[in-house]
Amino acid sequence: MVASPTSPSPERAKSLGENATEGSTAGQAVKGAPPVAPPWAVGGLVRERIRRATVILGGARTRLLGLLHHPRRTLRSALREPKTWLAIMVLGWTLLFGAIGDLRYQTFQTYAWDLGDYNQALFTTLFSHRFLYYTADVPAGTGGNLLAVHFSPFLVLLLPVYLLAPGPEILLWVQAAAVALAALPTFGIARRRLGSDQWGLLLAGVYLLWPVTQGLSWYDFHPESFLPLTVLLSLYFLEVGRPRAFLLTWVLAMSVIETIVPLLALCALLSVVSIYLGPRLLRAPAAGGVRHREAGRWWLAALVLSVLWLGLAAFAISSFAPSYGGAFGPNYAVNWSILGAPSALWVFPQAVLHPARAFAALAFAPAPKLLYIGLLFGPLLFLPWLGEDRYLLPALAWVWLAVLSDAPAYFQIGDQFPSYAAPFLIAGAIGGLVRLLRVVRARGEHPAPRTTPSVLAGTGRSKWRAHGRTATLPLTLVVAALAGAAVASPLLPMPTGSFDEITYGIPTLGPHDRALQQVLDLVPPHASIFTTSHLFPEVSSRLNAYVLPVASYFAGNSTFGAWVDRDTNLSQFVLVDYVVDPYVTVIFASYVNLSGFGIYASADQAYLYERGWSGAPVLFSPSPPLVVDLSSLPLGDATISPSPGGAPGSVAVHHAPGEENGTLLWGGLVFGGMGPGTYRLDLRTAVRAGGPEPGVALKVARTPLVASAFPINYSPRGHDYGFSETLDTSRTTDVGLLQVNGSTDPRSLVNTTETFRIPWEGPGLIVCQGWLLDDQIDFWLEAASLTQVAPSVS
Repeated sequence: MVASPTSPSPERAKSLGENATEGSTAGQAVKGAPPVAPPWAVGGLVRERIRRATVILGGARTRLLGLLHHPRRTLRSALREPKTWLAIMVLGWTLLFGAIGDLRYQTFQTYAWDLGDYNQALFTTLFSHRFLYYTADVPAGTGGNLLAVHFSPFLVLLLPVYLLAPGPEILLWVQAAAVALAALPTFGIARRRLGSDQWGLLLAGVYLLWPVTQGLSWYDFHPESFLPLTVLLSLYFLEVGRPRAFLLTWVLAMSVIETIVPLLALCALLSVVSIYLGPRLLRAPAAGGVRHREAGRWWLAALVLSVLWLGLAAFAISSFAPSYGGAFGPNYAVNWSILGAPSALWVFPQAVLHPARAFAALAFAPAPKLLYIGLLFGPLLFLPWLGEDRYLLPALAWVWLAVLSDAPAYFQIGDQFPSYAAPFLIAGAIGGLVRLLRVVRARGEHPAPRTTPSVLAGTGRSKWRAHGRTATLPLTLVVAALAGAAVASPLLPMPTGSFDEITYGIPTLGPHDRALQQVLDLVPPHASIFTTSHLFPEVSSRLNAYVLPVASYFAGNSTFGAWVDRDTNLSQFVLVDYVVDPYVTVIFASYVNLSGFGIYASADQAYLYERGWSGAPVLFSPSPPLVVDLSSLPLGDATISPSPGGAPGSVAVHHAPGEENGTLLWGGLVFGGMGPGTYRLDLRTAVRAGGPEPGVALKVARTPLVASAFPINYSPRGHDYGFSETLDTSRTTDVGLLQVNGSTDPRSLVNTTETFRIPWEGPGLIVCQGWLLDDQIDFWLEAASLTQVAPSVS
């Protein structure tokens, strides 16, 4: 309906009880005015929206002018509003975790799985005309399409935002904002059900302090991080009586990732049961919320949509990659190998049919699993257990699935997996708080003031005293949330219950990060490149970027070595870093054939190879010398004593006269983790006494470290690979042998520096040992260091 500037809007007229039926005064057009358009007229709706926007902008203009004319008064007034503090909390949280995510990317703490995957998929969609194409899981038979692994059409909605600043950084910032914005529907649901802005602000703060929430924004980029926002938004819209918005955001939540759909379907089913059958079977909402038959129809619509969407997701995934099966396929069964479930969908039936296996799966890592449950519920004071079953049971379904797994990522926080339970736990905590307040009031422990007829009554500005005479419950909730963050926040270097394969704590940009970035800047923007997981996100904004497939699934009889050779042959550049990826570089060195490549650039153990390059590196910046801490050496017939020729306070490995000839002085100086090149080993020694014959023999040997890939979880449809690393002692090579002579003058102290030149192809170990040749010699090893002099063997 088109409303005049002075007449109320249709919604307002309805709220005032005005009738818009034919023949009523309110429904008739004003004499002399143009006919009133019906409410379904498109033009009328558009004009009504324009009018509303004008009113909103006019109000914003008025507030802005008031702030300019009376800044202090306006600021004080704004700071009294809980919504102002809510905005500050959301904005501050976004800035903090967005900046940390960006810094983790700059310090190479992100991975090809999953930041590089999603960045490459969005980039190729916009700039390479390949819809959601990425290369990391091509060995799995996905055809390179992200929808073959996860049905996440939601990603298409991110394309306009991604276009503003294409690259991994914007994904991390958007993710941080999405996680933080879920505090808004949390605030809205809590305010409506508890009748107070203060309660809404408290629950929003608890959500942002929750270690689960903070962990969602920590580990790379994952669509799952959008689940709290989308699911809680849908619940909020139903709470305020906007069913169409509820269904729209319900579909949006399902489009985030297909693995949330069974939990949403369970939530909808339980809601239908609780509304139509009431407390006979399930706990219905304690207060607030929508419980009437109309809500039941909308929940039933949500259930039907969930079932249809699940079928659509299964069809889409099987269409893109019939042999893969996505998250519901057999390749994910490795996460429940003890239980023996053939896929994630069979976890619950398998646990019921084989209780012995279920018990064995539960017995795997029991302490981390109990800690996981405590960190999920503890900061929420276990309030979800008091809330509605329609929220508690989907959360418990995910927790049950997680604790039956033998993959630690599923039952630890600090990654994306708790996001499946997070929105249900938050909604359940609000419902549990409503129920608890009702119980407290019923028992007379905190009687409400006479002016407040209900424990849920009060305006948006009501204080805690509107719910009782003390603030014990909100204070307890704040303490629990702060305690959870104090022990398990990913901001801590070693948070409790976190995923041990991820680096936590606030990262710092170091010299190696800057050196590695210098090498990366030399890679042409569109050149094909093959690299390792930590480096892949940096080069993933291109169609032809490939990653060493250490975390891939391999379809059929395909082999790890064959895919490594394929990706190497497709690449013009190969990039590896022995500091960022020390474990993976052993696999890299064992399987990547670099014949035909030359070192184009090298800086601080980072190596960029180019196919056909034969000249000197355009950049060479050696790594800092490795200086040995002599006090930590494993000693033989020697002791640690003050250095006779070093700085005050320095120590040396000392052998005093009188020991038996041929004994080992120290167990070995061991160097590992270096990239290929030519190195110089400098040993500073001091000798007193002994004869002119050699008194000490210094022996240096090198042993390569070799990685082997072996198939695991093998099935006709495919397999994973495990990797083992062993020192190949059969290929130990003596680099050199130096002998240190004694002094002809027993009173003089002779200082000298013994040097070894070591050609090293890496990775592996370089070991230097000292052997006694003269039992009358007085010998000190005062310093030892290893310095790279060239990036190649020369």
